[in-house]
Amino acid sequence: MIAKTFTVIQAMGGTTPWPDAASYRQVFYGILVPATYDHRSSMLQDLEQHNPTEVAAMVGYVNAQGPQHRVATPCCEVLAALIRFKEQLNLTK
Repeated sequence: MIAKTFTVIQAMGGTTPWPDAASYRQVFYGILVPATYDHRSSMLQDLEQHNPTEVAAMVGYVNAQGPQHRVATPCCEVLAALIRFKEQLNLTK
């Protein structure tokens, strides 16, 4: 997903503070994940509290932009669909 996100960003003409997906991946797994190991993300909290999540603004956006820029984003599509499915299950309870 990181690689596809960077591909979409590049296709859109955008930039990030990291030169490429591999550089960000090192920061993500080497710094961000360990530092937030015990963190309970807002999306997880939303799901637990049966509230809508911000999935559309995150992975859903990458999934929506991918096809517009001829970038396949199957992992983003599946993740967004799974989270939306869980939201629907929660909202009907």
